[in-house]
Amino acid sequence: MRAGRQDAPPRLAETAFRHLHELSLRFHLERRTGAVTKIIERGTKSIDSMLYFLVFNIGPTVIQLAIVLVLFQLKFGFGLVVATVVMVVAYIWYTRAVTEWRARLRTEMNDLDTGAVARAVDSLLNFETVKYFNAEGREAKRYGRAMRRYMDAAVRNETSLAWLNIGQSVITNLMMGGAMAYTVWGWSRGAFTTGD
Repeated sequence: MRAGRQDAPPRLAETAFRHLHELSLRFHLERRTGAVTKIIERGTKSIDSMLYFLVFNIGPTVIQLAIVLVLFQLKFGFGLVVATVVMVVAYIWYTRAVTEWRARLRTEMNDLDTGAVARAVDSLLNFETVKYFNAEGREAKRYGRAMRRYMDAAVRNETSLAWLNIGQSVITNLMMGGAMAYTVWGWSRGAFTTGD
């Protein structure tokens, strides 16, 4: 039996595929094949990524934070524990705020990507009609415009990722610098050892 993380994406894809066959004839006559294919692919990949992130990133981080807080309490006292919690809350708040902004940008980028793929696939599925009306140039221009809009959105998305990383680094470095300054201050008063 396969693990839940590995089994979820194929089950989701199969369920979506079954649902497509249950849709009305009108849906299928509109031939949004390219868009639907891209959405299913993106959805199954996102389930896999989310499960991986929860199991291998969030879980271990929470355990590590708990261990660090206990060690700080035992070795340095309640002040460093409070400072650490404040900085972790600031980190989480900043990450959440920027991630919500990034999610809007990512949604726009995904919609534009889906539109570009849909335009290409639907144009190719209707090859005879495009050829009959000598519309290859027009279809290529429409596809080119869709791809340029997608690329602009992709650049905005990458820029937002840079802002997320910069902010997280600043918060982390402030936290580390503050903790080091606190321990040096404690050492200068004789409260901590050189090893601390």
